[in-house]
Amino acid sequence: MVRATFRFYEELNDYLSNERKKRDFSISFPAGWTTLEVIEYLGVDPSKVDLVLVNGDPTDLSYTIRDGDRVSVYPVFESFDISSIKPPSSKPLRETKFVLDIHLGVLASYLRIMGFDVLYKDRIDPATLIHISKREKRVLLTRRKSLLRQKGLTHAILVKNTCPRKQLQEILDRLDLRNQIIP
Repeated sequence: MVRATFRFYEELNDYLSNERKKRDFSISFPAGWTTLEVIEYLGVDPSKVDLVLVNGDPTDLSYTIRDGDRVSVYPVFESFDISSIKPPSSKPLRETKFVLDIHLGVLASYLRIMGFDVLYKDRIDPATLIHISKREKRVLLTRRKSLLRQKGLTHAILVKNTCPRKQLQEILDRLDLRNQIIP
């Protein structure tokens, strides 16, 4: 058996149990497991992972974890380009565009007022939301955790606040969008 310490960041914590969220935790698993295998074992969708650091060095999901390794796992970055420090995979979005689920109509209006490209319809099924997000490289904003678990979805955020003004602040802060506001 191998024992390693893991830490997941930002929205990747949505997949973890409460005792593992936003903190370092150690787990044991069979020798020879890759980063990908451990991430899947922990219930995190690997398509949501953008950067993995092992002992402070960038690596990819095929890295075989060794006893005592410290693994930091980061989600897809939207607000800045990390391509110089990570192995090539997906490119970050250059223009931040959104698609919102039915529960976020007021937030959609606020984002539009701020000058962002927002797609929102009051009747749109989850499969269509996911398809639009992938096809048009839009960040899916949702209040439903189940949408985050969909295969191939790489740009999604679980909106935690229920107050629309706080939701707007949450998204602006999380994606560092204040300098992109053009009312």
